[in-house]
Amino acid sequence: MLSERKEIRRKGLRFSLRRIIIVSTRYGLSSRKFLIGLQRMVTLLKQHNVVGTFPVTALIVKRHPELLSILEGMEVAVHGYKHTDVSKMSREYQETMLREALDIFSSLGLKPTGHRAPYLRLNETTLDVVSQMGLLYDSSVPSMWRDEGESNESKYLKNAFLSYGLYKSGNQLPVIRGRLVILPVAIPDDEILIDRLRINEKQLTTTVIGMGKSALSSGGHLVLQLHPERFHLFHEALETVLNFAQEHDAWIAPLKDVALWWRDRQDTEPRWPDNAPFAISISGDIDAVTLTDFGLRIFGR
Repeated sequence: MLSERKEIRRKGLRFSLRRIIIVSTRYGLSSRKFLIGLQRMVTLLKQHNVVGTFPVTALIVKRHPELLSILEGMEVAVHGYKHTDVSKMSREYQETMLREALDIFSSLGLKPTGHRAPYLRLNETTLDVVSQMGLLYDSSVPSMWRDEGESNESKYLKNAFLSYGLYKSGNQLPVIRGRLVILPVAIPDDEILIDRLRINEKQLTTTVIGMGKSALSSGGHLVLQLHPERFHLFHEALETVLNFAQEHDAWIAPLKDVALWWRDRQDTEPRWPDNAPFAISISGDIDAVTLTDFGLRIFGR
């Protein structure tokens, strides 16, 4: 999505009021409400023996180290130093911010290998900086996924552009860029489906299963981008697509494992481990835990 202040300026009071109402239902003054949703998401993944990837903003994990006890056993990736659009930032600024983010992670005993840009907004400099910092992969490039019979492509395209500013067409496989592995992110994501298109849980499940069917048909890598604060709305869809993936013997892996596999396979067969017909990764972005965090984010802090 666009940065909150840009959205508010562009859409005006009506949008602002709706956004405030939505945010107030998902975050509290304390971290309790968010942590309950996060715990439920992690519990579901563990019930399916799945390791998810959770890109976390550095300032957020610094303010809320209690996140780490819930995320034990999951992969943690870097989601920026703070949740701000870096696509128009200088190389020097991006180097400084990513270095400071990695320093915070290191101080907490974390050694992330992956990066996801806030708002999925990045430029060629961003990818160079991520590689320069020694990270294995980036998962910030949006890629359209849909069932072949899906009739809402124009809506998805419109909302993808509104959400991420730049629409990148549907590559469904990782890409090697120098030393960096690019793992495209599937859209529509939960933000587009729930907040923009406002579809119900049944439609949500149908859409996500359609994305799973597309992955099965193409042999691709489906990277679902979710947010724990919406998990109460996405629970059924996630459980259904995990069941679908396991019934079809898909490889369900964290982003780190997919990046390592793709880097090392050298274009040999099989495409996925154990001849899996497709791969799927579940990611859960964490960029705010409380209403205070969200308020600070609006002002770039």
